[in-house]
Amino acid sequence: EQGIDLHGEGISAISGGDDMPDAFKFGPMHSEDLGCNAVAIQEEDGTWSYQVCYTLLFGFKLSVTSFHRISKFLEAVGRRLLFLLISLYYDDASIQDLSTASAEGQFAAEIMFKALGFGISPAKRITMTSSGVDFLGLVHDVSAAFSRGVVSFRPRDKLCERAIDFVQ
Repeated sequence: EQGIDLHGEGISAISGGDDMPDAFKFGPMHSEDLGCNAVAIQEEDGTWSYQVCYTLLFGFKLSVTSFHRISKFLEAVGRRLLFLLISLYYDDASIQDLSTASAEGQFAAEIMFKALGFGISPAKRITMTSSGVDFLGLVHDVSAAFSRGVVSFRPRDKLCERAIDFVQ
């Protein structure tokens, strides 16, 4: 029997993330849902014009649930075909990898997104590192994931400040 000793010396994890810019604008709306995906515009003379949109509209509840299908599809492709430790929260991807991979998992995810028609935002990229990774307001540290079996989490400092201000 062969295997990898995950508690051995020198094995460590890294974590990072990516964001898909304008993801809703590039997500298709299911044809059965088009009747619920319309915008209304009032003209200067008071009449109303309606436009059915064939893409997801930001802020519409139906767009959020429809985009969730895309998120889960991209997550499944990354996990099953690329063997990535990837999770998506709508248009935000969290990626974990071994430090010896030197962020190749994040690079593979970027290629996958582009190949499937979704780019990533270089400005919003969370560089792969072992500690201090802020993903959606939750800062996590994977530096002790293999040595002690511990991943620590804490809220982003700004969220703590806002919570304290709200309570006061």
